[in-house]
Amino acid sequence: MDYITIDTMKKLQSVGFSYPEYEHALNNGMLFYYNGDEYFVGGYTMDSFSLIDREVAEKGQWLPDASQLLDWLQNTDFSVIISTDADSYFSIQATDLTNGQIYSCGGATCANALAKLIFKICKSKKRIYMPRETLRIPIIGQTNE
Repeated sequence: MDYITIDTMKKLQSVGFSYPEYEHALNNGMLFYYNGDEYFVGGYTMDSFSLIDREVAEKGQWLPDASQLLDWLQNTDFSVIISTDADSYFSIQATDLTNGQIYSCGGATCANALAKLIFKICKSKKRIYMPRETLRIPIIGQTNE
């Protein structure tokens, strides 16, 4: 999966991008920028989270991947079409299901193309762009089998 850079994330935030559900999530595979470096929470294992994992998720800057950016669009009521050409250039079109506004953008990676598109959307300020929360059901008890 491809991720955006810290510079791209700062640019998105400068126009109001926010996704509170992910910004300090402690999930395996989440990428954060922390103390001048990129850090994968939990690495690539399913072991329990270390103290540094917890610190990075709490204090670091989340760097979304293409899937998380696509989630933001869908949970902010956009219909999205992604296409690629023979050179693997990504073209993305998003239609705002609230007001019918259409946005389009492209890029060499899916994450960068989505970030450019989201930048355009947030910069337009046509409405408030805050994604719906995902319904989560807490696990009360668990058996070890």
